[in-house]
Amino acid sequence: IHGLLTYDRQLDRIAGTLDASAFGGAFPDHVSISPSGRWAVPSWAFDRALGTRAYPLDFSSSRQLHTMSEHSDLAFGPNGEDFYVYTDYDAGAIRAKDIATGAAFDLLTLYPRGGTGYAAHVSGQAFGRPGWVVISTYADATNYGATVPDPTLEPMYRKVMLFELKPGGRKLSVAHTRAARNYGGYFGEHQATVSRDGSRILFASNIDDGGPPSSFMVTVPSSVYR
Repeated sequence: IHGLLTYDRQLDRIAGTLDASAFGGAFPDHVSISPSGRWAVPSWAFDRALGTRAYPLDFSSSRQLHTMSEHSDLAFGPNGEDFYVYTDYDAGAIRAKDIATGAAFDLLTLYPRGGTGYAAHVSGQAFGRPGWVVISTYADATNYGATVPDPTLEPMYRKVMLFELKPGGRKLSVAHTRAARNYGGYFGEHQATVSRDGSRILFASNIDDGGPPSSFMVTVPSSVYR
């Protein structure tokens, strides 16, 4: 890897560069840019010293957002803030963090009971509906992973949900994925994603038959966001 760069499409110029020597030549797991375009956000897996970081476009400084590279997405907060929304298994919660200030709050627990847990994906792509994020959950287990799926169905299991990005915000159930143990493995993860205006949510599910997933769409009325 040679490094990272930011590119201004409107001005047709490179806005900033960061040589790979600045991060030890470690390959990022993924790289993205915040919805406002103010922050470049690379994420390094299995490297707590690097973790997930936010850089201004000229790479003149950095802020560590998380010590890991977990399932996450970038989203607009209710007032146009850039938020990093991520699964934090150390803290035991799905969290939202204001990139500019570092202030964070929890959206949902990852460990509803002792020895239980699940995996989740995040979609913050409803840029036309600032302040909302979609979370989809799968792979629930208990007995510290020995029993799959968890025989006790918790409210957040195997769901697609809408969350309002503010402390104590609304949490809305959108759909059941109808998949548990036989969800299809890595390529069968539900990975719900939301349209820019928040009116449609797509997710994958094989209805727990172990085969390849199909795509499903849920329409969301605009009244939900009022």
